[in-house]
Amino acid sequence: MRMIKRLIHSLVHTVKTISISDSLIKTFIFYFDAFGPEKTQATSVFRLGALPFAARYGDWVAVHEITIEKEYNFLSYLIKDASSPVIIDVGANIGLFALYSLLLNPRAHVISVEPSADTYALLCRNKELNPGFHWDTHRYALWLKEGTVRFTNQEYSTNSSIGAEKGNEEVPAITLPALIKNLIPSSIDIAKIDIEGAEEAVLCGNESVLKGIRNLIIEVHPAKSSLNKIISSLRSVYPFIYEIHGRVSKKPLLLATHVRYPLPEYAEK
Repeated sequence: MRMIKRLIHSLVHTVKTISISDSLIKTFIFYFDAFGPEKTQATSVFRLGALPFAARYGDWVAVHEITIEKEYNFLSYLIKDASSPVIIDVGANIGLFALYSLLLNPRAHVISVEPSADTYALLCRNKELNPGFHWDTHRYALWLKEGTVRFTNQEYSTNSSIGAEKGNEEVPAITLPALIKNLIPSSIDIAKIDIEGAEEAVLCGNESVLKGIRNLIIEVHPAKSSLNKIISSLRSVYPFIYEIHGRVSKKPLLLATHVRYPLPEYAEK
């Protein structure tokens, strides 16, 4: 067993840039499990198509969702033929949604927003690994009011969230209206919001702001936000709401839009 661990260790540190494959993901999960939690901050570089990105053990949920499960394949309907779509990615994590958007349409202008300091640093590194794109990054937590909020970092970066007084990090907060007014240079073609339970607080009551977003992608966390209230807010703005099926996660992933697409429409629960 010790020889196997040494072999994997040697392989990981010898191969600098690797294309994603299902078997490779499993190999790396085994590698990190075998070497314990002291290795969880180590990064390796992979590729999404032709685009390189760095990831840690704790980022594998995001890697799996976007590169293996391809949960955002429907994005091609929205931006593939657009001239230069403006995309905001709130809860950007290490930037895989942004990279997938740029892979589909290199002319896109992407604005990524991520609160966690360590994850934001890796997001910026992934931007640096892919020069030449119109890609901006900002460190904020999307919230009810501006100022600062406590943020809780978890072992898996996709589970990190605003944590009230119990958060282990203080991060700058921004409201949705302020985000759009101060950071977005033009109309918004797509907004992807994945903020781990803060979506009800951020979206409900901001329907007038949502009218400036053509397509809204949102992951709802029913344990922390009311799905019914969010759907009610979305229906006041968007004529079509689709739910993306076939996901590993049980949390609803919704697309609210003004356009009819060949996707399953959201069915009231």
